[in-house]
Amino acid sequence: MSNNQAGIGFLKKYTFGISAKNKFLVKELSLMDAAAVLPTKTGVFGLGVHYSGTSLFSESKIGIAFAKSFGDRFSFGLQFDYLNFRISEYGSKNLFTFEAGVQYFLVPEKLLAGAHINNPLRLTLDEETDEKLPTVMRFGLNYSPSKKVSVLAEVEKDLDYAPVFKAGVEYRVVEKLALRGGFNANPFQAAFGIGLYLKNLTIDAASLFHPQLGVSPHLSLTYAFARKQ
Repeated sequence: MSNNQAGIGFLKKYTFGISAKNKFLVKELSLMDAAAVLPTKTGVFGLGVHYSGTSLFSESKIGIAFAKSFGDRFSFGLQFDYLNFRISEYGSKNLFTFEAGVQYFLVPEKLLAGAHINNPLRLTLDEETDEKLPTVMRFGLNYSPSKKVSVLAEVEKDLDYAPVFKAGVEYRVVEKLALRGGFNANPFQAAFGIGLYLKNLTIDAASLFHPQLGVSPHLSLTYAFARKQ
């Protein structure tokens, strides 16, 4: 729901998740997200909510998504977003935009490719300064040579900034425990995390390290409800 809506097109269970991130251990840079996914015979519907900031400045987003898989290899997702930016004593700004993504298994269960674009219309955030809402494109690959190992790579391009390269690896130590590590380039940041799979509940914890700004911890909980066939 947050990175590529096409991914929910493959889900078969009703799923709900929440997550929180604290950038560089600064209270004012905290982010919170919640998402719910509802598979139907027509396709998969999703609802996502995002909030960051304080009473002085805040950003919020509500997204409604629809994704559909075509067979076991291809999925397409589309999401419409309502955005609100609020600055104390200056008022607020509301915008509507959309984002879309695709995922395709180049090799079934082995090699997955994904692409996503956010705000393709490049909407204007402030008319006086001509500040634009960021338009961000991503392309990534997920290679799983075995059920225990996944290797991932992604290129992210904001139209106003240089591309950012990301890479990571996940290793399933046992069925219920996964270890993860990775890095971002431009600027360089290292990360590590763990995943716990407890029946229908998944717990993910991670930390991102910036050489100058420090640590950004992250925690998320996801619950998939059992569904009758």
